[in-house]
Amino acid sequence: MTDTDFERVIQQHTQPLVNYALSRGYARTRPDAEDLVQDLALKLLRSRAYRRFRGESTPFVWLCAVLRSVKMRELEKQNATRRQEDRVGYQQTRAESSDAQHTRRLVEALIDDVQDATTRRALELYLLGVSWPEISKAVGQSRRTLERSVKHELGQDRDWEGV
Repeated sequence: MTDTDFERVIQQHTQPLVNYALSRGYARTRPDAEDLVQDLALKLLRSRAYRRFRGESTPFVWLCAVLRSVKMRELEKQNATRRQEDRVGYQQTRAESSDAQHTRRLVEALIDDVQDATTRRALELYLLGVSWPEISKAVGQSRRTLERSVKHELGQDRDWEGV
């Protein structure tokens, strides 16, 4: 995809992407969803990842997949921070916070498209900050197999890795 094609695709799909972000719970309000889509467009533009678009799907489907992947990585980073805070004694009742409820809804939206039940459960636990040994025990599969499946669902094996 050329620079001009990318600009045209973003203009054409901005509002549908905003609606997608809202419907999936990636943003709570329309202005937040608009910011999210704008940030995504800037990330793609800066990284030039759009040049690796291979046309295996429509541009809109590809953009939705990239947006999903970006949101998963953000959630992954959030949970890594939480795990670190928990290790140093940070105490906050997550169950009572609206952020925890939003995080739970976001995780549910992100894993909704995952077809395999085992991978879906592993991804859910991972995004909620559960350790790999605990995930492996809960799901009944090897850590290596689960990590590979989760990495695939996070989009870390796809061509938009630089976003």
